[in-house]
Amino acid sequence: NPDDVLVVGSQCAPMLIEAFGEHIISKMLVVDAKKLPEGVALNVPGEHNRYNAALAFIAAREYGIDEPTIVKALETFPGVPGRLELIAEKDGVKIYNDTTSTTPEAALAAIEAVGTKNTLLIMGGADKDLNMNKLLVRLPELKRVILLSGTGTSRVLEFIEGASVFDSLKAAVDEAFASAHPGDTILFSPAFASFGMFKNEYDRGDQFNALVRAR
Repeated sequence: NPDDVLVVGSQCAPMLIEAFGEHIISKMLVVDAKKLPEGVALNVPGEHNRYNAALAFIAAREYGIDEPTIVKALETFPGVPGRLELIAEKDGVKIYNDTTSTTPEAALAAIEAVGTKNTLLIMGGADKDLNMNKLLVRLPELKRVILLSGTGTSRVLEFIEGASVFDSLKAAVDEAFASAHPGDTILFSPAFASFGMFKNEYDRGDQFNALVRAR
């Protein structure tokens, strides 16, 4: 209706307008990460999370919620389980569970969020036949890439010199901890589907959390 408000992310707005523009009669607000006030400090890292938070901020404001309340909610939001979730910090090493990363785009967003210099990435799994190019060119920037066996893993091996492949998640986690030093980050962001070694990505994430907490 003309009195309604449609809050749209800037990434999808052009496609939405092209496909349905003449049918959109409501007020439309196009939002990017810059719409989030600069002083808002999120618990979840990454520009993509600031983008998500900006959309939530604008939508809540349109509902008439006052800005201090919105900011408090955003700054105390712990994140979603298995989505770039900070599980623990052990001996100066931060460990993130990003098991819901089943595509190269998701893994790339996680890498960009935590940085590459001191990051040990655990990835690999069942191939979904997706374009991996943008992720593959970034992998050499990481401190270490540790691979889980799977149908998609062979697509990564040729791009990473000296990469290790493990048939169990426990072995991969053990290798990550053995290679990490204070100031490093262990990032579990598989970039592939979980089938074969796990029931699903949630089972995969639960197993990762249990292995980390047992150390």
